[in-house]
Amino acid sequence: MSHISRGRHREIARPLVAVSLLAMALTMAWVTTAGAGASEQSSNVTMNEVFSIPVSNVTNGVSLPSSLLVTGARLDTLNPDGTGAVSSTGRIYLSILMSSGPPQLSQGNVNDGHFFSGMTPLMGSAIVFLSSTGTRVTATRSDPVDQTYNPNATIDDGLVDAVYSFLVPIDTRSGSVIIEPTFTNGVEYTGFSGTPVARLRIGGPTTFSITFPKKLTGTAPHAMWSAQSLTPLAMVHSTSVIVQWAIVIIMLTAVLTLWVVTRRRRDVAHDSSGHTNTSSPSAHRHQERSS
Repeated sequence: MSHISRGRHREIARPLVAVSLLAMALTMAWVTTAGAGASEQSSNVTMNEVFSIPVSNVTNGVSLPSSLLVTGARLDTLNPDGTGAVSSTGRIYLSILMSSGPPQLSQGNVNDGHFFSGMTPLMGSAIVFLSSTGTRVTATRSDPVDQTYNPNATIDDGLVDAVYSFLVPIDTRSGSVIIEPTFTNGVEYTGFSGTPVARLRIGGPTTFSITFPKKLTGTAPHAMWSAQSLTPLAMVHSTSVIVQWAIVIIMLTAVLTLWVVTRRRRDVAHDSSGHTNTSSPSAHRHQERSS
């Protein structure tokens, strides 16, 4: 019976050992993967360039400019849309920091109070990045601002009120951003009073150049980076922690079960051994009484 019990315990223990080793391997793989992608690589450039973009009302032909201010650009392995997503291997996100608004005219100017505003932010397809090596990438638009109730219509016309980013090769360091001719919707203001929403033609192209330092810099882990929305980053970080703990719990459960089975096997072996030793003197006394 002792031999049969040991055989059964071995059959139970072997798959448990396999499960334990698999759990440990998964844990090590997870930690290695998380650690490999945890460090952010980025680079910033500061700019201060102003461009005049012609805007015209398709209905009445009125044409008025929008002043585009480009203040900077950023290369980052973390998606600037706030989701916390990390770029794929060999890729990096290029984002542009810019704003736009009606020209600030002095009182008495013939066009004072006459401007376009409340414009729907340009679609990503209207903005292109052309790298110095000839790579052409269309922008992805995220987080567009609703201009319906914009209280700052006189200084912010909404034309580029969104996050515009490009997924480019990680060795990208220079190129040109092109805002191509397109259409959008917006409001024509006359005497600071808005008219119904109209179809607007955006002229161009408007082009500006960007150059980054050759070397990217490493910063804090992605989950700790605070330049983006905290809520999605916290969710991403929490999810990774939950997965790690789940793997650890599986591993500990397998190890604990293995320990219990091993302990029971030893106890059975000990009991079997003890039974054999105590039966031997009893048999000897029985033989003596018979004699």
